[in-house]
This record gives sequence, structure tokens and C-alpha cells, in this order.
Amino acid sequence: MAIQEAQFYSDNVCFGGGGGGSGSGSGDNGGLGSGAFNQFLFDHRQQQLQQRHEIDQFIISQNERLRLLLEQQRNQQITMFLNKIESRALILLNQKDEEIQKAKNKLIELQNLLKKLEMDNQGWKKVAYEKEAMAMCLNNKLEALKERASGCFINGVDDAESCCEDEDTRMVCKCCNSRSTCVLFLPCRHLCSCKNCEALLDSCPVCKTAKKASIEALVS
Repeated sequence: MAIQEAQFYSDNVCFGGGGGGSGSGSGDNGGLGSGAFNQFLFDHRQQQLQQRHEIDQFIISQNERLRLLLEQQRNQQITMFLNKIESRALILLNQKDEEIQKAKNKLIELQNLLKKLEMDNQGWKKVAYEKEAMAMCLNNKLEALKERASGCFINGVDDAESCCEDEDTRMVCKCCNSRSTCVLFLPCRHLCSCKNCEALLDSCPVCKTAKKASIEALVS
């Protein structure tokens, strides 16, 4: 492009020159001077175009360099921003995970406490049931003893001794017939076995009801 402009400029710049082969000496000198000047103008124009081309290339390269630099800075800023967001998100996630773990541990503790309370409740119910059964049995025996004692005292000393003998017979273990009864069977509530025989029995020796539990009664 620069060479074409220089050629066009050289072709269209003309200074006076002699015509024909018989020109004067001054005409020849003028032609030589005009040709040298035209060459100078051509070279100067070409240098200008070359300099302009170099300046344009320099500007283009600087623009490209600036664009790449700005793009790099923008990418760095975006990366830093994303890293900050990611770090903050990780912190929040860790906090939530800790809260969830604490909640799970608390739930496990509450479940274990609930199971323990249920077991304690069942145990206390069983104890209360056994105590109630023992109290009812002892109350019934006490009432029976009162009735028999009152009847014996009314009928005389012989009847009283007979009542005591009968009562001693009733308080003897129904298995070994030697040791005193001291174990109350549940759920039938019969006081009919000694402690040694009770360990060998699966059912009440009086009514044959399956033994679910037993209570040692302190009979004086």
C-alpha cells in the first residue's frame, strides 16, 4: 500500500524538462535536478508511510497487550471473588454440619433417656403390682387369722391349740412339707413355697398357674 502511494506520487509530480534529443545544457541540468528531487520526495514519502505503518502496528500491539492485561486482571478478580465465595460457603456448610451433628447427638440422648424412662416405668409398675399383690395376700391372711383366732378363743383352749396346729400346717411349704412358706407366687398370689423349693418350681404348687414372678414375704 505504501509503495503504491509512493509510485503514484512520483508519477504525478513533474517539474519542467527539455523536449527532443537536441535540448540545451540548462534543460539537461534541470531534468537531472528534477529527477533527484522527485527521488528525494519519493524516498521521504516512503519513509513517512513506513513510519506510519510502524506506528499503526505499535498501536495495535499495545492495544492487544492492554486488552490481554485487562482480561487477565478481570479473570484474577473473578477468581478471587469466587474463592472468597467458596471459602464463605464452606464455612457456612461446616457450621451447618456441626449444628446437624449436635442435633443428632441430642436426639440420640433424648431417645436413650426415653427408653430408660420407659424401662424404669415398667419396673416401677411391676414393683407396684407385686407390692399390691403381696399386700392383698397378707391382708387376706391376716383377716383369716383374725377370724380363726376369734373362733378359737370363743370355743376354748383346745380349739385354740387346734387352730394353731392347723395354721402351722398351712404355713408349711407345699413341696418339701418341712420348711415354712415365705415365697408369694404371681399372678396367682399363693404363699405356698419356701425359698429353696421356689427356685425349682415353674408353676404354683397349689393351683398350677405358670409362675411369672415371685416375691419373698417376710413372715414373723
